[in-house]
Amino acid sequence: MSLALYIVVGFLSLLGILEVIRFCCLKLFSGKAIKNKIVIYPVDGAIEDLEWVVRAIYERENWDYDIDGTVYLLDLGLDQESKQIVEILQKDLPGLMICNETELMTKIKENLVCKDSRNQV
Repeated sequence: MSLALYIVVGFLSLLGILEVIRFCCLKLFSGKAIKNKIVIYPVDGAIEDLEWVVRAIYERENWDYDIDGTVYLLDLGLDQESKQIVEILQKDLPGLMICNETELMTKIKENLVCKDSRNQV
């Protein structure tokens, strides 16, 4: 039984060490945090694993960058149950927004996201 305990403790220690290394690499090599970054993810119909998809987006962005931004779910005909899931997730995840195409374009223009002439809205 103690061998299993040592294996579990060793594994968790290894995960902790990897997390410290990742944190140090991000702080040393990334420079400043990315401010006002947006992620747009189109959703439509009934998505069975919507919560998992949205949480995966947040985890990926937090792993790659120190984000201080917004995740927009572009509603292209999402069913009512999925909209309720998004409303629940909005309480838990800061910066999660759901909007249709016209609302998204308005929000992008208001926030001046596309400042480069190659990326005109």
